Amino acid sequence: TRRLRGKDISPCRLLFLDEAARLDARSIATLFELCERLQMQLIIAAPENISPEKGTTYKLVRKVFQNTEHVHVVGLRGFAPQLPETLPGTQTEDTPSEAS
Repeated sequence: TRRLRGKDISPCRLLFLDEAARLDARSIATLFELCERLQMQLIIAAPENISPEKGTTYKLVRKVFQNTEHVHVVGLRGFAPQLPETLPGTQTEDTPSEAS
């Protein structure tokens, strides 16, 4: 953990982005990778055609009914399959190999 002002607290890292409709698929993938590597929370204003493979997307829909405004929030989980931490038949540095 990182120490922040003498306490074991991880800082909250946010990246706000507007006008995401101008980004192409490669730019969006790069943006998601950047946020994952730097452990940042990405908050973007984007059209519906941009959906992440990971994480959760929240769709906010504003509705007016009888002069009263309501905002409906719908959550959508990413559609990419969860990958295992290590692939079968591989080792990490912390895992000792078995003697044959």
